[in-house]
Order: sequence, then structure tokens, then C-alpha cells
Amino acid sequence: MATSAIRETKDETKKEAEAATPRKGAKLAAAAVLLLLAGAAGGYWMGHAGIGLPGLSLAHASTKSTAGERRAAALQEVALDPFLVNLAGGQGYLKLAMTLGMDQNPAAGASNEPPALARSALVRDAILQTLSSQNEDALLTGEGRDALKQTLRAALKTAAPGLPLEQIYFTEFLVQR
Repeated sequence: MATSAIRETKDETKKEAEAATPRKGAKLAAAAVLLLLAGAAGGYWMGHAGIGLPGLSLAHASTKSTAGERRAAALQEVALDPFLVNLAGGQGYLKLAMTLGMDQNPAAGASNEPPALARSALVRDAILQTLSSQNEDALLTGEGRDALKQTLRAALKTAAPGLPLEQIYFTEFLVQR
């Protein structure tokens, strides 16, 4: 009888232990839910915090950056003080603010200090000369503004050959008649 009481006690203890421990299926389901939540949270954080793979964005389907985007990212931007000039013919004014996109790795003969050279009196003079020779009617069109950028680029290459100029950005453009 003592032996059967011990067996019953062992059987009861075994049943209580099995009831107290969760099943393997429940553990697996809980682990899967946690993994899914962690992945969703990580994806949300990477997408909205601006963290991610270069060239991969949730906003557009493109997975590769273009050569122009890579080149623009490698440019050092130098903002110049605004220019206010009388236009050719004395019949209008131009107020223009611009930023120069400079190559961060200039060629061997180029200046080591592009921002200093870009803000020099030599460069400002070349820009003022070019701007004051413009016609107001031409500047009122998109093609005229694009032509002005090309004219400015040529004038700056002539006036300051060591200037590693890659791009010209107009940040303010106002023509008054």
C-alpha cells in the first residue's frame, strides 16, 4: 500500500508539472509573433528614420542612383552673396542669388581652396560683368536662364581657370522692368 501511495503521488506530481509547462506549439507561436513584430518595427524604423541602403527608397521604385545623383552628392556647395545689377539697355534690374557646385576632388592644377576662390573679387567681378550684359526679355524665359548659366560657366572658367566649377544653381532670381 505504501508503494501504491508513492506511485499515485508521483503520477499527481507528473500531471501537475505537465499542466504547469506550456506546450511546444505555444512557445513556437509566441516566438514567431515576436520575430514578426521585431521585423515590422525594424522595417518601419529604417524606412521612416532615413536609414537604409544607398539608392533604395520606399518612396520610389528605383534601386540604383544615377551618375548625376552621385556627382551632385560629391559637390561642395558654395553660396554667394546676392547680386543686384542694372540690365543691358538700362531698362531693368536683376537680383540673383546663386550657389556654385564645386568638385570636392579638383584636378592637380586646380585650387586647393575652392570656397575662398569662389568668393573672391575676381569671381564676383566676372559674374557682375556677365549679369549686367544680359537682356531682360531673354532672362524671363527658362531657356534664357539656362543660357545664362552656360554663359556664367564660360566666364568663370576664363576668369578663374583653377575654379573646380561643376554646377551653377540659381537660388533667387528676380527681374524688375
